[in-house]
Amino acid sequence: MMKRIVLFIMMLSIFQSILAEDKSHKLLVNGRTWNYMTYYYTDEEPDTVYGSMTIDGPYEFDGRQCYKFSNVSLEEATNFFYEQDGKVYFYDIMVKNHNYYYAWTLDFNFNLNAGEDGVISVDTILVNNEYYRRLNFSHDVWIEGIGSLESALFSTWGLVPGTFMGSEVISVYDGDKCIFTTDNFRQPAVSTTGLQGLKSQQNTEVSYDLLGRCIQNKPRKGLYIKNGQKFVVK
Repeated sequence: MMKRIVLFIMMLSIFQSILAEDKSHKLLVNGRTWNYMTYYYTDEEPDTVYGSMTIDGPYEFDGRQCYKFSNVSLEEATNFFYEQDGKVYFYDIMVKNHNYYYAWTLDFNFNLNAGEDGVISVDTILVNNEYYRRLNFSHDVWIEGIGSLESALFSTWGLVPGTFMGSEVISVYDGDKCIFTTDNFRQPAVSTTGLQGLKSQQNTEVSYDLLGRCIQNKPRKGLYIKNGQKFVVK
C-alpha cells in the first residue's frame, strides 16, 4: 500500500512538471546574459566579434516595471525593456520629420501563430526539463523566454550596410547556470498531443484514491488525493 502511495505521488509530480509546458517563460530576468558572435565583412576576410549583453532590474520607468542593460547606470540609461502578456517592448529612438524622439516599440510578440508576421511554423521543444514555445521564421528562430537565435534580446539587429553579415547566440545564462545554447534553438520538436488529456484532467480537478485510481463520480467516505493534495470525505 505505502509503495503504491509513494509511486502515485511521484507520478503526480511528473505530471505537474509536464503541465508546466503550459506556463509562459519570461524573457526579462535580472542577471540574464546572452553570449553571441557577430560576423562582419572586411576587405581581407570576414571578421568574427564575440560579445555579451546582460540585463538588470527591475526599475520603475515610465510607470512600468522595466529592465536595462547592466553595463549602463540608471542615470545614463536611455533604453529600457518591459514585458507584458507574452510581448516585450523596447524604449527606442525614433525619427519623424527629421526629429528624434523615444517611444515604446514592440520587440517580441511570442503570441504569434503560423502565418502571422513571417512565422512559418510554431512548435515546442524540451530543454532541461522545461517546455518552450518556438517560433520558426525563414531567417531566424525565436524561443519564448529566451529570445532570438540571430539577435539575442532584439527581434531585429541594427544592420550596418556593407559591413554587417549576421550574428548568432552562443549561450544564455542565468547567473552561473547555462539555460540555453545554439543547439537548443535547432533541436527537434516534441509532441504535445499526449499532454492534452493531462491538462483536461487537471482542469476538471479529478480525484484519485490511495491506489491511484481515478474517481469519476462523487467520492465516498475516505482519504483521497486531488491536485496533489490529500483530502478527507466524511
